[in-house]
Amino acid sequence: FMTPIAVNDCFGWLHTPVDGRRRDVAVLVCPGLLGDELVAYCGLRVLADELARAGYWALQLEYPGTGDSCDQPVERSATHWTAWLESIGATADWLKSVSGARRLLLCGMRAGAMLATVAASRREDVDGLLLFEPTVSGRSYIRELTLDAELHGGRVLPAGGGIEVGEFNFSAETIARIAETDLRRTVTRSIRKVAVFSRAETRLVDECLE
Repeated sequence: FMTPIAVNDCFGWLHTPVDGRRRDVAVLVCPGLLGDELVAYCGLRVLADELARAGYWALQLEYPGTGDSCDQPVERSATHWTAWLESIGATADWLKSVSGARRLLLCGMRAGAMLATVAASRREDVDGLLLFEPTVSGRSYIRELTLDAELHGGRVLPAGGGIEVGEFNFSAETIARIAETDLRRTVTRSIRKVAVFSRAETRLVDECLE
């Protein structure tokens, strides 16, 4: 069963096991941003469906200011990055309470993999990570966003400012928070297993795994 839910003004889809079983681990799915979210939306929905068929409670999250979630959490948190991390934490707590699970598995795609890993580093109840094409370096991701914005805008962006990509505006504060994030320096204390799916081997991913 797939049910629309809202946690602190954030929208999501809850995938409930057909037989109502209560496993000890629930899965929170953290999508990518912008085009990554659109391209992988159907694939992540299928993944959540398959997890539910296997007896796991799974939840597809839409971050504040994205999808069908409103912007109010962003206004309270000052930056999108902070609001996104807080939304993962609040939704994870809600999912545990509803499913009866004691531990979590966080699944992330691209920038969502970075968010999931950072969120996991702040908790003691995350059993594992499932990362698809993880964004390892925040600085590299910002360079990617900047190039995309410059190609679409037809002008070179000044350093230190915000970045507007399509209809989404990354504030200078949000850009700074992303840029300072690097999974190679992120310590995950309680995680026992990590699965990484990447189409090509890269130095950043290898260093992150080490």
